[in-house]
Amino acid sequence: MTVRRSRFMAYVLLGVVLTSCATAPPQPGTYGSPAAAAESERTSVMGSILSALALPIFIPFKVAVCAATVVFVAPAAAVVAVSDSYGTGWQRDLLNEGFSQNCGPPWLP
Repeated sequence: MTVRRSRFMAYVLLGVVLTSCATAPPQPGTYGSPAAAAESERTSVMGSILSALALPIFIPFKVAVCAATVVFVAPAAAVVAVSDSYGTGWQRDLLNEGFSQNCGPPWLP
């Protein structure tokens, strides 16, 4: 039981350490009010903690979605190339947009 607890505490500590590496961009409109700046800082810390905890789940999911996209987009691009009788290429643009959205950045939650 103590091994599980110590392992859990190690993961929590790792998550806290990883969140200290992230910095949030300044929020517009928070410079005039100290209360708004404090609230923004608290929100960014909580967002960083959530991102660090979600990262081990997000990366494998993103890889799986990207792999599925490659499996379906490659044949679809070939079909579109053959069947685009008007030569407009709007289908290919949609495929490119979906591919870049599923396989491109952001790689962090």
